[in-house]
Amino acid sequence: MDNIESMLGCCLNFIPLRITFPESRTAWTVRDLMNHVQNQYIRALPHDHVELREIFEHSTDWPAETPLNFIVQHQNIEFSYKLPLRKSVGDSNGGESDDDLLDVEFSRFARFKSLDEIWVFTEPHPDRLEVQICGNSRVLPQKKATDMLDKLCKIIEAFAANPEMKLEDIIL
Repeated sequence: MDNIESMLGCCLNFIPLRITFPESRTAWTVRDLMNHVQNQYIRALPHDHVELREIFEHSTDWPAETPLNFIVQHQNIEFSYKLPLRKSVGDSNGGESDDDLLDVEFSRFARFKSLDEIWVFTEPHPDRLEVQICGNSRVLPQKKATDMLDKLCKIIEAFAANPEMKLEDIIL
């Protein structure tokens, strides 16, 4: 389907969220920052159907064609699951088993082409948080991506270990 990536509605959408930071980090803890981000996200939810360019045009002083250079996607849905639809059309004996259900699998990288932007993907698992950094090698060389990923993982670990830590105490 042409332009399916721009379809909005009853499907998987990117919800844009621009995080604003306090002028002074001295008073804020990790928990304060996480609460602030969550509150900004909640305030943005009623507008998740609005096109990004429309947001730029009506809600910012940015030009509508402003590129996004850094994108963080927290993938909090299962990539594969059983969809409660029968595989075949026809008479049913009234009871559905797992064999009758349609297997569905999403791909994070369907039609993924990082041109000028850097993407950070996080995905929770029962025993870990998977973190990936992706970018075109002319924008983000492998060595720089590896260093960035190492620093990001250290920050995430520090946040998880001590949510009362002051933001100013974070050492990169």
